[in-house]
Amino acid sequence: MSAHPTVTAVITTYDRTEFLGDAVRSVLMQSIRTTEVIVVDDASPTDPAPVLTEFEDRVRLIRLDANSGANAARNAGVRAASGEWVAFLDDDDIWRPDKTEEQFAAMSDGDEAALCGLEQIDGKSPQICPVARVTEAHLRGGNPFCGMSGLIARRDVLLQEPLDETLPNGQDWDIYIRLARRRPLAYAAAPLFARRYGSHSGITLSAQSESVEALEKRTRVIEKHRDWLGETHYRRRLASYLLKYIGKRKNPVRFVLHAMRRAGASATVRHLARKALRRPEFTWPQGHNPL
Repeated sequence: MSAHPTVTAVITTYDRTEFLGDAVRSVLMQSIRTTEVIVVDDASPTDPAPVLTEFEDRVRLIRLDANSGANAARNAGVRAASGEWVAFLDDDDIWRPDKTEEQFAAMSDGDEAALCGLEQIDGKSPQICPVARVTEAHLRGGNPFCGMSGLIARRDVLLQEPLDETLPNGQDWDIYIRLARRRPLAYAAAPLFARRYGSHSGITLSAQSESVEALEKRTRVIEKHRDWLGETHYRRRLASYLLKYIGKRKNPVRFVLHAMRRAGASATVRHLARKALRRPEFTWPQGHNPL
C-alpha cells in the first residue's frame, strides 16, 4: 500500500434525493482526503443534479441510461474511477469521518480489500464482528459483516472481479466470497458507517410477502457458490433463505414443505429449531482468528 493512497468514493443512488446530500457530505468530511467522489444515478425518475449543486466540482455525477440495478451502477463507478482504491457508499448510508483511515490502518502490505463494522442511524446496537481478517471460512455461514457501504478495495482487483449484475440479492456476500478466495479481507472492528434502517424497511416488508416462486429467484447467489460452499453449508444456506420471515408468512406450511424438498429435511429442521430456540443464525467457526 502506498503512503498516500488515492481513494475514489462511488455513491450509488436511485430516487432518494432526501438522503443523498448527507451521504456526500460524509465522504467529503473524511480524515483522509477522498481523491474524487462519483455519484452514479441508476436512471432515477428524479434528477439528483440539483441536490449536488452545493458541492460544485467536488462531485462528479454519472447518470445511467436505463435502470440496471445497484451492481451495474457500482461497476460503472469503478470503471470511471481514477483512484487506486474504490470505496462504496449507498445513498442512504453515512460514513463516519475516520472510516477510510481506520480501514487503511487495519490493512497489511498486500491486502486488496477491507470491511468494517456498522451502526444504525436510529441508535440500535452497533454490529461489530470479533475478527481481524475475513476468511473464506467466515463467509460459508453467510455475511454477518456489513453491506457494500463498508467495502473498500483496490480498483484493479474490482476490474478483475466486477460485481455480479445478474444477482437480485446477496451481491455483497458474493463479492466478499470472491475477494476472500483471493486473499483474506482486512476488518476494522469499529462502527465506521451508519445504516439508515428505516429506508430499508420497505424491502423487508416486500420480502415477507414474496411467493415461493419469487423467493426461489433469491437463491441464485447460493446456487452460484454451491461447489465452494460444499453440500452441508449449501443446504443450510438454502434452508435459511427459503425460511426467512417464516413466522410472518401467511402460509408457512407451504414454505416449510418447499424447503424440505429443496434443502432437505435435516437442514430445514435444523433451521426451524434454531429459530424456535432463538439461537443466532451465524456461528463463528473454530479458529476464526478473534481479535
